[in-house]
Amino acid sequence: MGSLKNILIFPVRMAWRVFSRTATAVLLPFSGLVWVGRLLWHWREIRHADVVVLMTSPTSFGHTVMGPDAVRRMHPGKRCVFLIASWRHEYNPVVKDLWSDIRVIFMPRFMITIARNHRVIALPFLKIHDRMAKWLTGKVIRSLAGSNVVYCGLLELYRDMIVKEGVDKIFPVGARAWGGSFEQTAALTTLQASIFAPPIRLPELKRKDIQERLAQAWRRSGRKGPAKYCCLYLRHEKRDAPFARTRNGSDVKRHLPAISLLNENGYQVLLTGDHEIDPDSRSDAEGGLVDGKNIGVNSNIFQLYAATEADILMGNNGAGICPGFGPGKPKLLLDWYPFYSGMSNSWVYFKDAVDWEGKAIPGQRIFTELLHKNPNEYGDLRNMSGEEILAAVADFIDDVANPGRPDPHADIARLLPADSIFHYVGARLSPAWVKQNAMQSNPIRF
Repeated sequence: MGSLKNILIFPVRMAWRVFSRTATAVLLPFSGLVWVGRLLWHWREIRHADVVVLMTSPTSFGHTVMGPDAVRRMHPGKRCVFLIASWRHEYNPVVKDLWSDIRVIFMPRFMITIARNHRVIALPFLKIHDRMAKWLTGKVIRSLAGSNVVYCGLLELYRDMIVKEGVDKIFPVGARAWGGSFEQTAALTTLQASIFAPPIRLPELKRKDIQERLAQAWRRSGRKGPAKYCCLYLRHEKRDAPFARTRNGSDVKRHLPAISLLNENGYQVLLTGDHEIDPDSRSDAEGGLVDGKNIGVNSNIFQLYAATEADILMGNNGAGICPGFGPGKPKLLLDWYPFYSGMSNSWVYFKDAVDWEGKAIPGQRIFTELLHKNPNEYGDLRNMSGEEILAAVADFIDDVANPGRPDPHADIARLLPADSIFHYVGARLSPAWVKQNAMQSNPIRF
């Protein structure tokens, strides 16, 4: 049956190959002309720039925040321009409004794109287009700004940053399987601690408008006094890719008891990410749980406001937490994976690992034998229950209220390798995670 299917599909595949290559050849010159035209539209910024960085890859929202932050810290005091080769998928164009010391410009690619099964088919081919765009950008920059301007791609900048901060040889091979993202995170964390830069935030008028809308929702719920903000980022990647699914978190309903506890402690929870508030949850929370739709604010704007203005951050491993990436805000990392990672000033509650029979795998074995293995090599990952989330949040609230308190579980965290990103950024284990694992029928043997 399989061979018959392949025989039937073969002519379709060949026809697509011919069509897609022909379409790329026809469309590419027009894409190049449009790209040059868009560069020339911003000729003033380019002409006066000291540094220009072009982001063509990676194609994700997170790097539209991390990239400009890295540029301005790698080149402090310089006039920097950050160009983003964008399309209508995966980007938040409001990011350009966050910066006061660097010019961020979105440069839409001229191409035909079709989203199918949570993937994107693009013509002309993305890699060919972006190689052309990088070459053309260099030519336009040299003609407008001269030969003294620094011009590079984002990945080149990241490599320079990693080498400059001395983290290029710190992490083991297993950690590099994630595309070097943890080396980038570690290097940027070091830069953020050593090089001052203004905080990223939306323009004042937008901030005041959202602040008033949130205050009205808080008052309508019968709560008194000003609220503190907790940004809750919940990730649910729909792509059929194991890498994407391992970082998905629990749904909104499982977080409701913890949200109630946060409200009792004066926090208004600002929901961002891939989950929406269903009518029942919206009614139960009554202004204590808010998203952009709830207060009539565009979701792209609300996402950035929540992460940059929050007093505390909670959520899953994804790009939505990047605007609050810096060392200042306390963070509770929920349903976190991979097991060797973390963020600065964070408490980490890892996902449960289970074997093929559904039994919990002891944490000591995870931290030693299975640390860099894929879940499908030993079983699966399991998301947190509502009770586990509530316990983690209760401990987090207590830890935030007592800054500077020694880490009671530092000895347990030392089971993780010293060269892990978890230790490099100074993350802590959530006390609730330690307690939960110690109470399992097959407990961690510390």
